[in-house]
Amino acid sequence: MNIREDINKGVYVEGLVEETVGCLKDMLVLIARGSKNRHTGSTNMNRSSSRSHSVLTTIIESKSRSSTGVWNIRTSRFHIIDLAGSER
Repeated sequence: MNIREDINKGVYVEGLVEETVGCLKDMLVLIARGSKNRHTGSTNMNRSSSRSHSVLTTIIESKSRSSTGVWNIRTSRFHIIDLAGSER
């Protein structure tokens, strides 16, 4: 995937996809798929050093209904970022 810039879209990641999961197992499958797509290379300090950055954004939403029938929705957003190694 490459970062691109467009007059209409602005800055975006080409080929980025958003997926909805309903359970932890599905989330772990997506994380494993992302790990397989990362580029790695060997260095003197690390046999399998990451050569690509990785960003995982997770949005967790919970819903509950109050005694008056009003829906309460809470949303949390987590960004997990793993930058490519730079061993020397």
